[in-house]
Amino acid sequence: MMKKYVCQYTIIRFLPYVETGEFANIGILMAAINQPYFGFEVIPSKHHGRITNFFDQLNKDTFRETVKVLRDELERVKDNIDFQTPNTSNYQDVAKMIFENIVANKETIVRYSDPRVLITNDPAKELDKLYKRYVERDFATKPHNDQVLEKGIREILQLNHLNKQFKQAKVGDKRFEVRFPFVKRMDGEPLKIIKPLHLRDKEPTKIREHGGTWWQKFVQLQDLNLLPEKVLVPYVGPLANDDSYDACESIIEKIRGLDIEVVQTSEESRILEFAAE
Repeated sequence: MMKKYVCQYTIIRFLPYVETGEFANIGILMAAINQPYFGFEVIPSKHHGRITNFFDQLNKDTFRETVKVLRDELERVKDNIDFQTPNTSNYQDVAKMIFENIVANKETIVRYSDPRVLITNDPAKELDKLYKRYVERDFATKPHNDQVLEKGIREILQLNHLNKQFKQAKVGDKRFEVRFPFVKRMDGEPLKIIKPLHLRDKEPTKIREHGGTWWQKFVQLQDLNLLPEKVLVPYVGPLANDDSYDACESIIEKIRGLDIEVVQTSEESRILEFAAE
């Protein structure tokens, strides 16, 4: 009978602006604790467009160099483990120790999530599945879901002849700025913001990550007196009996705690009232 692998894994995160807490998932690192296995998968540096779209002010060369250094370092570590302890009884002990040392590093723009554990017959296959789930989907679905809501809001505004008042624009200054889909300006200054937020996911962690990112953006703008008083966040959340409901409610309360108005996207009358005020 094939012995199963008990593996620890961590999500590798790119966090270029420590002060905002924003990050993007860029890879997976995995090590078995009962059999020899140490592996990783990192996003190709040529995919810098995804990252620079996510972080408005980021220089693509910063990301490219970060990924190159990360990949080279993990390759070096893996080669050392394979060379020094090939098929020996302490391979997993060495791999586990190195894995834990890597994850403990909190001093760079590359960070690691708290380790998680899984049991599998094929760690390499599981690594690939985790990469597709946390890295590829992170860029494929999160912006897409918000954009679907933005399209709906745009149609509502157009039907009521309010769309010309709101334009996609950056809010902030050289210290910190954020791009929003709907900004109304007066005399060049932002007067109102509408930011739709998709908070429906079967995984509470995904909701907290996505919602928390936007909460942090609001906090930073507010702390710098760059956020207008009139901000509306129409959102879609999970059903009340879903496991992820509490995660959504937590994010909503944090945003409301900033004196930002939050409504469900179904409340079209309030959205129009806000836009027309």
